[in-house]
Amino acid sequence: MKTMFYYQIAGFMVASEYCLDYAYEVDATEEVDVCIHCMSEPEGIFATIKEMVDNRNTFIYKYDRSQAFYGYPGGGIFHVKDGKEITFWPDPGMNPAWIVQTLLCQCFGAIISQRRMIGIHGSVCVWKDKAFIVCGESGAGKSTLTANLLQRGAKYMADDTACVDVRERIEVRSMVPLRKLCIDALERLDYSGDQLVELPESYKKGVKEPELFHLGTEPLGILFYLKKEDVKDVLYRELQGVEKLKVVTGNLYALGGYGQPMKEPDFAQKMFSFCNQVPIYEIVRPSSGDSADRCVQVVEEIINKYE
Repeated sequence: MKTMFYYQIAGFMVASEYCLDYAYEVDATEEVDVCIHCMSEPEGIFATIKEMVDNRNTFIYKYDRSQAFYGYPGGGIFHVKDGKEITFWPDPGMNPAWIVQTLLCQCFGAIISQRRMIGIHGSVCVWKDKAFIVCGESGAGKSTLTANLLQRGAKYMADDTACVDVRERIEVRSMVPLRKLCIDALERLDYSGDQLVELPESYKKGVKEPELFHLGTEPLGILFYLKKEDVKDVLYRELQGVEKLKVVTGNLYALGGYGQPMKEPDFAQKMFSFCNQVPIYEIVRPSSGDSADRCVQVVEEIINKYE
């Protein structure tokens, strides 16, 4: 009988045959929402996709309405089905850090889309009793802004994927207690030792800060979208109408999984509800120079407007 590990991720009770290291571990339970199974040999469709991956020596992503396949050269095959089951076969030489990252990022991104929730590629902080999403362009300073908010008393709920549940009110669910920081941010913030986790991305490391992690579900306050441009000072403006929809759709996590849902009236209504109810602010920071403190000031000014 295989050993089972139990976690809470995105508000779901998860039973896994594979240890997920830094996910939030809970006591064993029979009330399981998501099961993770590990195969010893690639069989059936797994063997077929492995052959395709090996022959092409390339990544393969396949989505339909209720399932997703991820195939990696030398990295194994992952299958997500019906928003409640993940089955994977890891290549014998696959880096364990890559396995965990694929399960917690790509696979749970597919779980979120299959359950018709909104997954946004970004960080989530809880500050002043509300959750705030920070997303934006690569290198725009999302991790630095999040780190500065934590230094001011905020806690984080997610670093990579914001899991948004649209019902009577719009809420964000916590993911895993690990943040990803680029090397220069690690040096600037003086992280080292037992806090650090090796990640597949060579330019980033994981930081374990369970004492700063906020487990649970919180109402969503504001979404901040960060950009870098050739400007002299930090600029910001509230987006309206179709601009808001473009930001949300442009930052969906595991975007391929939303192809079919985007055509469904119920899911489209959730997207419109999100855009109607959640203020979205674009923050543009200078391409050069240190504007981190000013960005935090801008975020606090905006948040204070809604208190």
